[in-house]
Amino acid sequence: MLDQDITDIILSNFGYILLFVLFELYEAKWQKARTFEDMIQINHKLYIRSPFQYFFFHSSFIYSIYLMQSTANYNFWMVSIVMMKFVDIAFKLYLIDKISKNRYDEATKLLPVNMNMTPTMRYSNSLLYPLTFIFALF
Repeated sequence: MLDQDITDIILSNFGYILLFVLFELYEAKWQKARTFEDMIQINHKLYIRSPFQYFFFHSSFIYSIYLMQSTANYNFWMVSIVMMKFVDIAFKLYLIDKISKNRYDEATKLLPVNMNMTPTMRYSNSLLYPLTFIFALF
């Protein structure tokens, strides 16, 4: 009986889950870089071009807020998704601010910017956030 309930919940929300995966893959694609520093540079260039466009390129953040509102799901898991995405964007904006004010050494103290961005690291969000959303459904 319980297995059937879980299957029904996942199947009834399959469109939401699939769209979440696609938004995450889109974000991973446009932020694709060899190192973490390169990824921040890509974010910096996009933000300089247009801050509004920068926020719209974070489509999974907007979508997670939509999911929270449309499913009326305000449990720990759903709020965690939105907060992690918010902190991710805020941290990138912090690093962008340091770079634009030529205080690059302050930004590099936080973490190794020459860290390689492996495919596992790049695409892990495409699996982790949708799985967390599935947890939020229960």
